[in-house]
Amino acid sequence: MNGASSMFEPPVRRVEGGIEIDLPADERSLLERLLGELAEMLAATADGADGRAVLSPELAGRLNPDAYSDPERSAEYARLMSDELLASRLGAIDTVRASLSRSTALLDESGANAFMRSINTIRLVLGTMLEITDEDDEDAEEERLDDRPEYQLYTWLSWLLEWTVRSL
Repeated sequence: MNGASSMFEPPVRRVEGGIEIDLPADERSLLERLLGELAEMLAATADGADGRAVLSPELAGRLNPDAYSDPERSAEYARLMSDELLASRLGAIDTVRASLSRSTALLDESGANAFMRSINTIRLVLGTMLEITDEDDEDAEEERLDDRPEYQLYTWLSWLLEWTVRSL
């Protein structure tokens, strides 16, 4: 067996011409589905179609933390920026979904940042569902959640995010 063929190739790496994302078809498909679900959730939040809050207060707080310690300033910032922040998130998701349609995606730095932001947003949603907080002890967290498929997905996305940061 050739030693070079058994070397680990990270899923996200810097190559000549940009950042390459090379995922197996099933992982690309999963990521495309997750991004589609995220886009639908974010769009439904913006539409407020039935007048009810689509996001739980915990998730809304994770995705859109207060910009200021002063509640009035934070509310004003949210009022002024929420549409732009939503459009930015949805634009990043569209960029990533388009790139994932190819077996190996080559992204410029802006596209790689969109990939990183989109992956992190999915992680925030999963982390909120799993009740993961910054205060959690990593070992206790893993012991509590290790058998949950959502946690396995969370750790996979964390791994992708780590490789994306390394590539940038």
